[in-house]
Amino acid sequence: MNDMSLQLGADAGLGLSSDASPILSSYQGLSSGELIGLADAQGTYNPTPPLSNQQQAMQDVEAAAQATDPALAQQLLEQALALLQGDGTGATPQPIATPAPVSGPPVAATTSADSSDSDPGGTDPGLTVSGNSVNTGEYTITAGTNDDGSLTITNNQTGQSVEVWGDPHIKVNGQDTADFQKDDLNIQLQDGTVIHIQPTATNSDGVAHIAEVSITQGDEAVTMGGNGANGFADGVTTSGVLTGDAAYQTALYNSPTATDITLGADGDLYYNNANGSMGAEITAPSGGGETDLDGAGGGLVGDPTTTDASDPASSTSTQQVMDQLLGVLAQNQDSFYSIMMMQTLSQMMSQSGYAQA
Repeated sequence: MNDMSLQLGADAGLGLSSDASPILSSYQGLSSGELIGLADAQGTYNPTPPLSNQQQAMQDVEAAAQATDPALAQQLLEQALALLQGDGTGATPQPIATPAPVSGPPVAATTSADSSDSDPGGTDPGLTVSGNSVNTGEYTITAGTNDDGSLTITNNQTGQSVEVWGDPHIKVNGQDTADFQKDDLNIQLQDGTVIHIQPTATNSDGVAHIAEVSITQGDEAVTMGGNGANGFADGVTTSGVLTGDAAYQTALYNSPTATDITLGADGDLYYNNANGSMGAEITAPSGGGETDLDGAGGGLVGDPTTTDASDPASSTSTQQVMDQLLGVLAQNQDSFYSIMMMQTLSQMMSQSGYAQA
């Protein structure tokens, strides 16, 4: 953990009100300043360019190396370059779990009755809360103690549903499909909402439950916390709508082991590919049982611009981006992330027949 980030967070003196945002059980015992530092440390690598966001830039470069679509590979490399040059804010597609720089938790929460005030036209009410249910507009997300603690995602138009329940299992339209116990799970919905789910620690029987959930959309967030060692099975506490809190909540769930999946428009679940695309459908194994999502990982789900891969200009542009990346990285060769990115780029150039400048 970045000790400097923690100290800076502690010096900020910002408080985290338990009635505004339930304390995540996995972070109990940490001060609010330490929580801020943790979120900051997981969201950024170094506060000043060209070292800023090196960890995310490395992920983009590695994803580009795996991409089968040349246009997507080029876009990922451009994202990495923008991050390293310090001008990547607002110019890249929103990933599943890449928070904006985090300054701290919110100072106040809005209630569901107030949430429509930010949208006088009423075209996008944002998140609204009723008891332990959150309405995103397109989906309703409901937490409860049934099924040994559960979280149900229902499409308000089609009625299709996904239920995360028990220790934890995942049902898709009533069919047990997958399970997980150790890794955080991030589910991206079609309206841009992201549901972050963290399981409890496994008990003596090797069983985990849903511990905490954070629901983020735009700059709004709602958190749900289990009321005991068995998480949601012991009861659920749901916050109001927290404005300006989404980046903070997302950063806390942006752990390297988190699994990223997408709920498709067809109501089925899909893996997220490391190359930035939505991958294979998640189904129950043909021999019976459920698909284990722990360790599955995942990556960005974006909307890359389309270019003609057969156009020689595309290759030239990709080579130029690689050369620019190598130039920036050469200035910081003592960085672990720089060394890894330079090795990956060299391999990409060798495999693609590019001549290094």
